[in-house]
Amino acid sequence: MINFLSKTTTIMIFSLFLSFIWNCTYNKSSDVEQEKITLGILVGAGKSGTSCSSAATFSSLGSAGVTSKCSSCHSSTNATAGVDMTSYSSVAAKVVAKNPAGSDLYKTISSGSMSKYADSSIKEAVYCWIQAGATQ
Repeated sequence: MINFLSKTTTIMIFSLFLSFIWNCTYNKSSDVEQEKITLGILVGAGKSGTSCSSAATFSSLGSAGVTSKCSSCHSSTNATAGVDMTSYSSVAAKVVAKNPAGSDLYKTISSGSMSKYADSSIKEAVYCWIQAGATQ
């Protein structure tokens, strides 16, 4: 009887130990960044307060400040993270036309690592450009 209890106890303790091990998680910084982006999208999903009155084109991003604020780090001579904000093809590769929430560019500037550098006019211009189909 004592031998049976010790086996049962051993199995229960081992099972408890395994459950703790399986429930432990390790979050890489990229996982944490992705969680922040996802949360930002959920909180600001759809940017319902944004009024896209005119048909936005790629050239309209420059007048919103994208060229002056972003091109020092994201240009043809210095395409940080592989993004040249002065090149339509480079920027278009980071968006899903008519889907700002599904576009890497919009996620990055609205709630990701570039959100502190992009002001509201840039965020709105990029949102409207993507929503309009991300045309050149």
